[in-house]
Amino acid sequence: MRIKPENEEPKAEKVKVEPKVDCIRFEGCTAPICPLDKSFEKAVWYADEDICTVRTFRKEHWRIVQRKIVKLNLKRKVDGFFTLSMLNNIKRVAGGINGLTERQGVINPQDIGDFLAKANGSTDGVEVVEDDDQEE
Repeated sequence: MRIKPENEEPKAEKVKVEPKVDCIRFEGCTAPICPLDKSFEKAVWYADEDICTVRTFRKEHWRIVQRKIVKLNLKRKVDGFFTLSMLNNIKRVAGGINGLTERQGVINPQDIGDFLAKANGSTDGVEVVEDDDQEE
């Protein structure tokens, strides 16, 4: 057992520093997953909803996956919702991808694990790659 000397300073806790980004659309934005929102890690997103347009975040994996799902949704209806965790862990956006459906408002971690296993086990579809499309 280590005894703390009286003059020893307490160790500083690691604090998650938020990026210093200004978004002129923040107040009126309808994107459910917004990195400027303090609770964005708990948000859910449907393929027909808006996505973040802040250029600073366009190379984030979850944002790239969202764009691929939106493009797919134009060709074929993508059902269900996606969490930030799901979007960050999807390796490929394939033609058969669908999000989860809410069961009485509860998100089950096992359902997310099953979803990711199914989504990442697919061998067909579009691989998620960064593209250099010009954004608005």
